[in-house]
Amino acid sequence: MDLFAHLPDAALTARLYEIRKEERALLVEFLRYLNELDRRRTVLELGFANLFAFCTEFPGLSNGTAFRRTKSAEGSATAGNARSSALPGIAARRSTGWSFTTSIRSARAARPRWRT
Repeated sequence: MDLFAHLPDAALTARLYEIRKEERALLVEFLRYLNELDRRRTVLELGFANLFAFCTEFPGLSNGTAFRRTKSAEGSATAGNARSSALPGIAARRSTGWSFTTSIRSARAARPRWRT
């Protein structure tokens, strides 16, 4: 039996939106805790070489995810307050007009053209 068969499309999309809000709140909390572990140097006391190593080995994040989260946590620390700037990397990209699409366009424009 399909778990979602009884739900109308509007309910599916509404719930998906709610889950995304919860996910973002959890990510912000995760970054705050990560920032505090880094500030206290707890990861070093636990025997990890750095925050990135901690993220990949302890909670088992992928390298890419660990990189993004450690950079976000470090950015929060540099901003001075993890609560006011929980995701500085994302905020900076938005304020400068950065997007994945503009990055792809820039990369395409910069690549050399081969003539045959």
